[in-house]
Amino acid sequence: MQSRESIWSVGKETKSFYFAAFILQFLWGTTSIALRETLQNDTDSLFDTIIAIWESSAPIAITSAAVAIVITELGRYLMVLARHLEERLERTREARRSEGRMQGRAETQKNWEAWNVRRLEAESKGLPFTEPPPSMPTE
Repeated sequence: MQSRESIWSVGKETKSFYFAAFILQFLWGTTSIALRETLQNDTDSLFDTIIAIWESSAPIAITSAAVAIVITELGRYLMVLARHLEERLERTREARRSEGRMQGRAETQKNWEAWNVRRLEAESKGLPFTEPPPSMPTE
């Protein structure tokens, strides 16, 4: 048995959007044709006008289907691209946060070491040391 895939196949996740785009385009195109036929052809009978609209609707249907596929797939690819860029941005942000935390830890360590050196110097000289540790807020 031969497996076939239609060029008009649409994914389940985008089917609703596809049909909405198709229907809107088809209705707009058919309405435009109907207006043109009724306004330009005053001498045609109602039957002739309906036949003219019907004949012009087939190309509109095919064009609407093709354009709806393009719009749907373009939208889907843009969403995939946006998701990829968002994930990349989040990885970059996390890397920068991690780098910032490391820098903060290194700075805190330096502050503690400097504070401890001052405390030890004060102790060795027998002076009172009342400076609070670096992580404590000063008033």
